[in-house]
Amino acid sequence: ESIGLYPGQQILMFVLDEDANGLSQREIANRMAVKPATIAVMIQRMEKSGFVVRSIDEKDKRITRISLTDLGKQT
Repeated sequence: ESIGLYPGQQILMFVLDEDANGLSQREIANRMAVKPATIAVMIQRMEKSGFVVRSIDEKDKRITRISLTDLGKQT
């Protein structure tokens, strides 16, 4: 908590670190075996803290990719 991470978020960071292109919320939820709604809340918090960033998928504009920021990678 002292660095702004909450329980479960470190696992999300490990999952994101495995894929350089970023992952969709659904892909993250599947890999972590949780509901996509749970991931949505985690991503919002981590985005506010500067650990992750959202970007539009280049191939499919309907998909939002989540990836680690430099701060997220350092942490």
